[in-house]
Amino acid sequence: MKFPFKFGSSKKKKTEEDDDVFDGDDIDAEAETGGAGTDAPKGRATDGDAEGVEDPPSARGAGRVDDAIPDFFDEDIDDTPEPGNLARLKAWFGGGGAKRRLALAAAGVVVLALLGGGIWFYPSSTPQPEGPQNGRDGRGVVINLDQALAEEKARVLEASPQGAPEVPAPASTGSTSTSTSTSTSTSTPGADSPFQAISPQGPGKGMIVPPVTAASYRGIPSYAGPVTALSPAPDAALLVQGEAGALPVVGPDGRTSLAVYARPYQAKQGEKIALIVTGLGLDRAATEAAIRILPPQVSLAFSIYGRGLDYWTQKAREAGHETLLELPMESKAFPVEDPGPHGLLTENSPKENIKQLHYVLSRASGYIGVVGTMGSRFTAHEDVLKPIFAELKSRGLLYVDGGGAGSAGPALAAQMGLPWAVVDMKLDDDPSAVAIALKLTALEGVAHKRMVAVATLQAYPVTFGQISAWATTLKSKKLELAPVSALADKQLLR
Repeated sequence: MKFPFKFGSSKKKKTEEDDDVFDGDDIDAEAETGGAGTDAPKGRATDGDAEGVEDPPSARGAGRVDDAIPDFFDEDIDDTPEPGNLARLKAWFGGGGAKRRLALAAAGVVVLALLGGGIWFYPSSTPQPEGPQNGRDGRGVVINLDQALAEEKARVLEASPQGAPEVPAPASTGSTSTSTSTSTSTSTPGADSPFQAISPQGPGKGMIVPPVTAASYRGIPSYAGPVTALSPAPDAALLVQGEAGALPVVGPDGRTSLAVYARPYQAKQGEKIALIVTGLGLDRAATEAAIRILPPQVSLAFSIYGRGLDYWTQKAREAGHETLLELPMESKAFPVEDPGPHGLLTENSPKENIKQLHYVLSRASGYIGVVGTMGSRFTAHEDVLKPIFAELKSRGLLYVDGGGAGSAGPALAAQMGLPWAVVDMKLDDDPSAVAIALKLTALEGVAHKRMVAVATLQAYPVTFGQISAWATTLKSKKLELAPVSALADKQLLR
């Protein structure tokens, strides 16, 4: 392809007229004067030409390149396409003028915007690696708790002094704690502190809900009364290996987990109150605070979705606390209130619910029973409760009903001979100091009226502060704290 002119083929001496780039302003000025007194550029017909005949392309190419380029911003110039597009483009971009500079700046802004958008879009559109804790099923991110919790259970049992239970389970070889006025900590391999994790990651790592830090509890004094460590757990004779893990069973001599792992208690005359802290095991700081701050008569319930539960139940027993596991069940507000992937549901078959129950019971060992959470829909149906209660009874466990309105749990448990208790009140649904103090006063009234009362609380710093101060006033009120195991089958059916 040949161009009608040669690039740079003509060299001109710089004159005063060459200082200004030929643009639309020049033409406007020339038009006003009628072209008088100006020299016509080479290769271009001017207004002063008589015939108005343009020079041939070869002549135009020999002159200034700007002379052959029409100003795109001047309406007076004939914009008929002319040959030499490359030359025109080169001259237009290389020329001066405010309009051209403005156009170039606008083009630069557009290019930068496109580059910035591309940089932002690329990492956000990069697909995430799939894995057991980052899969997608069309409903968002799905966390595979089954695999994660099973791996953690295996690590804890392997590193535990008791070792992994088998059929029959081996005898405990861990260090024993004697009954003294102070609790003794079982030494853990590689542990620098009494709350160091047994497993490599340790309890509290990768927590589902981290609501507080240890600093939140620093202003609350530790329990200063006498502490008697409970007997080591688990008892090998009370374990059997199941599909989901180690499960509690009634021993050959008839001993049950409720009888062996319960906190010893001598019944006295007077009203008794049992407190159960729920939701433990999900946050390290909260779990440590519950063990350190609360009186040993307070029972501790652990969420099955926590990690390192064998470790935490062991530390709780060393501080004198008996322990339970939470049993999540379907609520009337389901799925807004979700019991999680291992909750008991009314739509499940009895076999499926038993399988879920076995998973719950395999999450730890050395506990006295389970406490129902949510469950307003599940506990209202006796037909779905019966298989669960039969399984709990056969394994020698206590069932604590969540106390929801319309629950058939307490009456059915009493009918089937399953040890039971029922929650009368939740102390910190409103987690404020004033509201909790009023609830404690109401709980005292329930105990005076019915002789026994059971309440649950969560691991809030404000709740622990109120309980710590309130517990010192009970003796003057002729009330006594008791473990929930001591109140089994002692409440009135309602």
